[in-house]
Amino acid sequence: MSRIFCQNVLSVFTAFVRSVLEYACAVWHPGLSNKLSKDIERVQKRCLKIIYPKLSYSEALEESGFVRLDTRREDITQSTFK
Repeated sequence: MSRIFCQNVLSVFTAFVRSVLEYACAVWHPGLSNKLSKDIERVQKRCLKIIYPKLSYSEALEESGFVRLDTRREDITQSTFK
């Protein structure tokens, strides 16, 4: 896939999917079970697999400039309550 196409799909994912997955996460992240955290992460993992089918999840994260969602939620929670 072309780089422009990948960037466009990543932008759509960020705007429409990840925003929903992280909505008010500073409130609910501390009480999130491990299973639900993995379920949420699986959504991003699947999206990146569609965009970068030949890369592992960690390689796709690096290529896209994304980080794991649990890391993002932790950072958002920390910055919100500082």
